[in-house]
This record gives sequence, C-alpha cells and structure tokens, in this order.
Amino acid sequence: MQDVFSGKTDFDLDHVATRQMFITFFEGLGMLVKRGLIDIEMVEDLFSGRIIWYWETQVAPYVDKVRQNLNDPTQADSIEYLYNVMKQRAGKQVV
Repeated sequence: MQDVFSGKTDFDLDHVATRQMFITFFEGLGMLVKRGLIDIEMVEDLFSGRIIWYWETQVAPYVDKVRQNLNDPTQADSIEYLYNVMKQRAGKQVV
C-alpha cells in the first residue's frame, strides 16, 4: 500500500491514521468557515496558530502530489482556504 500524502510505501499506519484524523478535522472546520456556519473569530481564537503550522508543515509540502496522484484538485482545499483566512487575519491583527 502507498501513502498518498508522502508517496512512501513503507509507512507507520498509526502515523497515517493520526494524520488522516487531523486532515478530516481541519477540512471539516474549513468547510464550516467557508459556508459561514461557524464563527470565524472563535476558530481563530482556538486554532489559528495550529492551522497555520499544520498547513505549512504537514499539508502544503505534499498537497500538489496528493492532488495529482488522486487526480482531484479539491483535495485539502478547505484546509487551504482556512489557512489563507487565518494568514490574512493574522496579518491584520494589531496587539
């Protein structure tokens, strides 16, 4: 079996399951934000730094490969949307 995210054939199943759980969580959160079904300020207060870190370190390095391997440009698109919103909001914050 091949890990679609990294392309590796020798991978730790527990690690893959954990990553998939985070992907599903943040993808769902991004979809709720996109549809205006959850307060963006609450998401920002709870997860902003984690979303930015997760996208930059765990998803972005692999997302193009995943999208190509699955022939699906929508893979991780809600996480990417959420990341872009959090980055934009972080740039506008004045402390």
